[in-house]
Amino acid sequence: MIKFILLFCGFLLSFSTFAQKNHARFDSLLQVLKTEKSIVHDNTFKQICLELDRISKYEYAIVFGEKLVETAEEIKNKKLLICSYYALARIYETQNNIVMATNSYWEAYQFCEENKLKIDQAKTLQLLSELQLTKKRDAIALEYLLEASDIYQSIGFQKDAAECFYKIAHIHYHASDHIYTMDYLHKVIEFGADSIEKRTLINSYNTIGLVYRAEKKYSQAMNFHQKALNVAIQCKDSVWIGIAGGNIGIILQIQGQNEEALKFLEIDSKLSIQYQEWGSAVTSFVRRGDIYHAQKNDIKAKIYYDSALNLSIIHKTYDQLSALYGSLASYYYNLKDFQKAYDFQVKHTQIQDSLDKRRYQTRIADIQTSFEADKKQAEIDFLKKNSEKDHVIIERQSFMNYIILAILTGITFSFLFLLRSNREKRIANELLNQSNNEILAQKDKIESQKQIIEKNYIQTNESIRYAQQIQTVILPEDHKLANFFSEFFIIFKPKDVVSGDFYWFQQISEQNAIFALVDCTGHGVPGAFMSMVGNTLLHETINIKKVSEPARILRNLYAGVRNLLKQKEGKNTDGMDIALCLFEKRDETTKITFAGAKTSIFYLENNVIQMVSGDRISIGGRVERTKEFENHEMILPSKTSIYFFSDGFTDQNNELRKSFGTNRLRMLVSDLSNLTFEQQKIKMLEALKKHQGNEAQRDDISFIALRT
Repeated sequence: MIKFILLFCGFLLSFSTFAQKNHARFDSLLQVLKTEKSIVHDNTFKQICLELDRISKYEYAIVFGEKLVETAEEIKNKKLLICSYYALARIYETQNNIVMATNSYWEAYQFCEENKLKIDQAKTLQLLSELQLTKKRDAIALEYLLEASDIYQSIGFQKDAAECFYKIAHIHYHASDHIYTMDYLHKVIEFGADSIEKRTLINSYNTIGLVYRAEKKYSQAMNFHQKALNVAIQCKDSVWIGIAGGNIGIILQIQGQNEEALKFLEIDSKLSIQYQEWGSAVTSFVRRGDIYHAQKNDIKAKIYYDSALNLSIIHKTYDQLSALYGSLASYYYNLKDFQKAYDFQVKHTQIQDSLDKRRYQTRIADIQTSFEADKKQAEIDFLKKNSEKDHVIIERQSFMNYIILAILTGITFSFLFLLRSNREKRIANELLNQSNNEILAQKDKIESQKQIIEKNYIQTNESIRYAQQIQTVILPEDHKLANFFSEFFIIFKPKDVVSGDFYWFQQISEQNAIFALVDCTGHGVPGAFMSMVGNTLLHETINIKKVSEPARILRNLYAGVRNLLKQKEGKNTDGMDIALCLFEKRDETTKITFAGAKTSIFYLENNVIQMVSGDRISIGGRVERTKEFENHEMILPSKTSIYFFSDGFTDQNNELRKSFGTNRLRMLVSDLSNLTFEQQKIKMLEALKKHQGNEAQRDDISFIALRT
């Protein structure tokens, strides 16, 4: 026992000297940085960053990182100060402390903005976007990338602007938003081959091809995959020669041109194996097996299926393994070997379920991590504000000494406990009897608390129901809409009892009226609070200030939200998306002026559904807008149909986690445009229900049609 105590104390004392050694070594490097000439700062800074990487204790790394920032400020080296903020942010990132990492990058951004360092300002925004993407915060990442691209374009850095556009398109592509994906990829291509990285150009052509393939527009897809292949051949990029060739092979296979498809897939297989792109190699082998299987060449089909299976198992390409098992199930079914067909179908289903579960668990873990990080923000800020950085290590050492004393005291008491165990057993028996009595008393207390909780739950529900009544009252009354529009229908489906969506209407004269559909941040009670803010600001802007120009209304809303929620001080990042139209009736036509914040509207013109998109700026938010809202004017015949919708409709997923999508909604509206509004509403709800299936509603859903 004594030996153990001595060894343990020795370990703790040696551990407490860790900070002192690191502190001395780090301080010596900082002293060099202060005294040497600026031309050799970079080398010393690199040594300091390496020293930071060697520090295994997160707390010490943070302290040293903050000292590095202080030193860079002291020697007034702007470049080193920015890099110091980056280094500190990376330390926080290694511990998954996204809140503090964001703060460090944000300090770098503000410094760049104050000193008009445009290049570094844009680079910092890119780093912020990458950080947000790790936590699946795509909307915030998009805002950062849009601002970065604007800065790069303003200073003539076309290559960097193109890279931002490509990343924006990539985010939209993974959200299945094909319209914005194509929009930004074409912007990348417009910069010209000489102004952007070759791989960015190849990626852009290839992704456009993938979008067309998803939309079953195979000739257009082939055209862009061929362009990607031509650029890859031109710059001798073997990896992309294989990928682009493989995509061409897939389209040729779909079109039934199997012999040509096999040539491209063979090239893809060889290059994928050469560059160890195992997932691509497995896919290529499976495709070749499928072609031979379709040609009833079962021997060759089996060879490629077996090759794919071996590669997939060895290199654990589970995504491709699922598709392979599906192909093998079909292969054995056609051979009438129903047992093997059944076995592979079961494996296919199991792998697919496992992948779905893993993706779900990863998403849940990301959400949980984000929640925990945000929860700790207030505590971290408080500690950082009220403690002196130079004394942190000493305080930690004192704390360690207290821990040592506490542990030794505990060991001593434990030893005494062993000596007096007989007496303690007797006392324990007495305490057990006492505990039984206490348990009975606590049971009554718990029952009483349960009744209180149930009462509070009922009261809370009643309060929310009352809030729903208030929210319903502030929505426009149907007869007011009927007085101005010839027809209308409304689909309004809150996710919870109260909604973050709301619609607003005001007839400002006999011939003129304003209508808006607003989608606030969040849903349920938080969204409902934001909807009250939006309703109040619309009333104040239009009815009191008498503003009727849509773009100007949006500018007033933007300023009002940022001022009301104190967003300039960084206290809140909530906001809202809005589609707003001014209707001006004339003899045979109606002039419609539309302005939107991250929204679009549809309208019917010559039996064709047209779409008008608003600006890619939210009302409110942390990043201050750099663009003005714009008006879009249309003069349309009377009895023209206008359609408003929130992203709750387009983002609703089905059981395969596929969202409804803007393109599909546009096609649905087009298909139903010849029906009466009453029939359109019924069909819209049926289409939504069929798509959603048994999946839970993920957001508030609003869809409103108006006929002039």
